[in-house]
This record gives sequence, structure tokens and C-alpha cells, in this order.
Amino acid sequence: MQSVLNHFGTLFNPFGEEVYQLRKSMIKPIIIGVGALALGIGITWSTYSAASKQGGTYIVAYGLIFVGISYTFRGIVLLVKSFAYPSP
Repeated sequence: MQSVLNHFGTLFNPFGEEVYQLRKSMIKPIIIGVGALALGIGITWSTYSAASKQGGTYIVAYGLIFVGISYTFRGIVLLVKSFAYPSP
């Protein structure tokens, strides 16, 4: 399995292992951001749905939503910048 991943890494990575590892590490903030954003929207939606049917209060998980947006945006910006300056 590792040899297959190395083959595809070489195939899709004409700029070298260092740039490949850098770009691979920039995917982590995007995944964390999308997960936090989805969790924040899910909590907000589910508590709002329950409160609208039964009455009462609901939670707006703005912290998770903000963290999700900022991590996702940061990861995308860094990833785009990494493509602008490839190493030879």
C-alpha cells in the first residue's frame, strides 16, 4: 500500500517530496475546519429545530462555526499560496 501511495505521490508531485509534504500538511486545517463547521451548524440546527417545535431556547454554536470558517479559510489560502511558489 505504501508503495502505491509513493507512486501516486511521485506521479502527482512534480516538485519534490518537500513540497508534497508541505501541501499534505495544509490539508489538515481544512479537514478540521470543515468538521468544526459541520458540527457547529449541526448543533445549532438541531437545537433550533427542537426549540421551534416545543418552545424554549436554542444554542447557536458560533464558536465552532467561527473556528470552522477560519481554519478552512486558512488552510485554503495556504494551499493556494503553496501552488504559487513551487520549488524546482
